[in-house]
Amino acid sequence: MNREKHFVKVLIEENSVKDFKTFYFFNNININNLNSKSFDLLIYSIEHNAKQEIINLIINQYENLNYELESKKNPLFLSLENNNFIIADTLMKKGADINFRNSNGENVLHYLYKNKTLNKKILYYAIQKGININFRNNEGRGILDYIIEDENVEFLKIIFHGYSFTKNFILECLIAYHYQKGITSQEISFKVNKNKRQIKLSEYMLKSAIEHWNVDIMSEIILYDFNLSTLLQLYNKYNVLLRITESNRYDVVKFLINKGVYINKIDKNGDSSLSIAVKHGYDKIAKFLVDKKAKLNVPNNKGYTPLMYASQNGTLSLVHYLIDHGADVNYKSKKKLDSDCPSTPRLFYFIKSHFNKFKSHQAYGWSVLMCAAQNGHLDVIKCLYEHHAKISEKNNQGNNALMIAAENGHLEVLQFLHHKGLSIHDKNKKQMTPLILASQHGHIHCVKYLVEHGGKICQMDSFGKNAFMYACQKGYQDIINYFYENEKSKKLVQSSLKIGETALLLAAQNGHLDIVKWLHDKKVKLNIKNKEGENPLILASLNGHLDVVKFLYTHGVSVHDQCKKKKTAIMGACKNGHIEIAQYLYKHGASLQPQGCQHHRYCYYHQHQYNRKNVLQLACKYGHLKIVKFLIECGEFHLNEKNSIENSPLHLAIKHGHLEIVKYLIDQGANIHQRDMDGNSSLILAAKRNHKEILYYLLSKGARINEQNKMKFTSLMYASQNGHLDIVVYLVHHGANSRVYNRNGETAKTLAFKYNHMDVFRFL
Repeated sequence: MNREKHFVKVLIEENSVKDFKTFYFFNNININNLNSKSFDLLIYSIEHNAKQEIINLIINQYENLNYELESKKNPLFLSLENNNFIIADTLMKKGADINFRNSNGENVLHYLYKNKTLNKKILYYAIQKGININFRNNEGRGILDYIIEDENVEFLKIIFHGYSFTKNFILECLIAYHYQKGITSQEISFKVNKNKRQIKLSEYMLKSAIEHWNVDIMSEIILYDFNLSTLLQLYNKYNVLLRITESNRYDVVKFLINKGVYINKIDKNGDSSLSIAVKHGYDKIAKFLVDKKAKLNVPNNKGYTPLMYASQNGTLSLVHYLIDHGADVNYKSKKKLDSDCPSTPRLFYFIKSHFNKFKSHQAYGWSVLMCAAQNGHLDVIKCLYEHHAKISEKNNQGNNALMIAAENGHLEVLQFLHHKGLSIHDKNKKQMTPLILASQHGHIHCVKYLVEHGGKICQMDSFGKNAFMYACQKGYQDIINYFYENEKSKKLVQSSLKIGETALLLAAQNGHLDIVKWLHDKKVKLNIKNKEGENPLILASLNGHLDVVKFLYTHGVSVHDQCKKKKTAIMGACKNGHIEIAQYLYKHGASLQPQGCQHHRYCYYHQHQYNRKNVLQLACKYGHLKIVKFLIECGEFHLNEKNSIENSPLHLAIKHGHLEIVKYLIDQGANIHQRDMDGNSSLILAAKRNHKEILYYLLSKGARINEQNKMKFTSLMYASQNGHLDIVVYLVHHGANSRVYNRNGETAKTLAFKYNHMDVFRFL
């Protein structure tokens, strides 16, 4: 028998019909004698792509073709997996069931999809052969569930199209056409809908499609028009219309609206479908929604209406369309706090109680005209003006449309609004004029227009700055040159230069070397100071402008000058990590300690609230390793020196989690056993702040694991109290004593329980 099986297998592999037939009939082969639980001749022949005549011979001996081997192989499944549709047809003619369910609870589609061998041809073939598309496997899931989850749009289209236009339906239409029998559109629609109803869409499928959101998948589902009683409810609940609108699918939006989806639903930002369509410039959708009576004057959470977005984007056709249908051209945005926020009531009451402190920073009170002015849409502004929009309105910051145009550099809009009566001398709540706003943002063409029409260069705002000073602060050399060279403004600038210290300080602080040089050429003194006593060198050093620092030093500005808080230029550079500036200043004689400080722990510099740390301690706190190395190499600091609250440089580096600085300080001899004013050792500080890597390093360097502070807390207690299980485990494994008591009679375990860290509690 084994010999016969062997020869049969060889002949199938050779695929010779003649040789196979000769052997088959000569030996009177009985399939039942060859087959077993693990071997099946038909399956073997299909797997090896045997010719049709060979397979036909074999099939004739099978009474039942709906079976599987121990390996879960089935003849029909295999033929389709091999894309051999002729064999599949033969099997089904002989009784193979397209809806056969294997022992894993899978039909052929589930089986092939799981094995990643399902393709479009197989899917279409299975549909035409009557596959039950609603079949569910042992997990209760249908093929549509998997297709939707995997966002396989092509498969979904094939299924929906296949059930809309079945083979029988197409044949029926062709026959009617051949015999010239009329078939009405109503009849076609009825037959298509009848076929469609064969697919059952569950709420789970729809929710899954929404959750995985693929606009093409969702659009196919919507347009298929399932007969689901809760469909509209689900569409409204999950804001489907809004999301489809955002994807610019006009056909689907139209379909949903015509099916009765709520047109004025809003999302978490307060945007309706109309607002979204206008914001993104989807004219066709926006106009359709307007025609369907979408609300025009409802603002979103930002306070913007659809007309405001259309004006901001410059879509003139939409602006006209919205106005013609009743949009309010004089609407102003209103920014309100959301008092209906149950998840954050404490935050709401805090914001409400402090509202007056920051309400000026909120952008509200904007008109439609301002939105157009911000982006320079002159044609929209003219349209709004023709429809009686108020041009003199101001927002909450006191800016009108002309100021906004000046701030954003839109000269034509500025000119139009000026000609229509808006004053160029108007001020906002910060006393800024249009000229100041244009200068602040570098818009030279607007600056020229405003100066030529009487704009005052030396007009000060509430910060004590004028247009010239802002140009210096921002580095706009062209505006500065214009102010100085223009006949109308030259004298004003020259008088301003007499008090030009502010301009110089601003230019130095912001790193504008050319402007610093220009001011110096115009005889502005370099050794001036601001109200805090900071000179240009200190400001340039604080902000990392090396070229400015070099220029100021070479032109006589002292590196030893101190501000009122005893801060020098080199201290500012070290605090902010500007190593090149620190090295340059030190090389040129700058002192790392305040002048006249012999025992600097007791000097004003260390007692002052701003500077309770020396420069080394500041560098350690802010994590500037290069500065730390530089300062230690200078040899002017003691590694273990403490500040006024007994923190050493090592303590500050540990508290703020700077591992590399910790390593460097210890390598240079820093004392890891030193304590702060509360008796905390380095290890305790690392445990309190959950700096694991630092804690591990300290232990490797010999830190005492069971040391206690003044409250008798150990590192283990802090780790337990704060719920840091990984640190707790590490400390215990390295010898930490969990039975030690603090002053309150608590152990590490009781602290874990007290603060509800059950994982730590169970471990201890």
